[in-house]
Amino acid sequence: MDGASGWQRLRFITLPLLNPQILMVCILELIFNFKIFDQVYATTQGGPASASQTLIMLLYDTAFKYFRPGDASVMAVFVFVTLLTVTLLQWRLFRKPVEY
Repeated sequence: MDGASGWQRLRFITLPLLNPQILMVCILELIFNFKIFDQVYATTQGGPASASQTLIMLLYDTAFKYFRPGDASVMAVFVFVTLLTVTLLQWRLFRKPVEY
């Protein structure tokens, strides 16, 4: 650490040690952003002309408004597979071993 600038300490010491936490926060935020339902449904219920409709709202409407539970379950499986794939890609690309 002697002779290292603030930028070098951040880049070579702090960020590598925070990498596992940063990765976990990114994965959890991705999942939480896909799960947004209650705020949109409580405020606009999809908004004017479906302007604020999310994927989960479409899934809910398909299952309970249009009474097509089969289509909604297929959509739920695709959401799960998409989240699983993106999570595994993030895990594989950004996970790096840290030496203390």
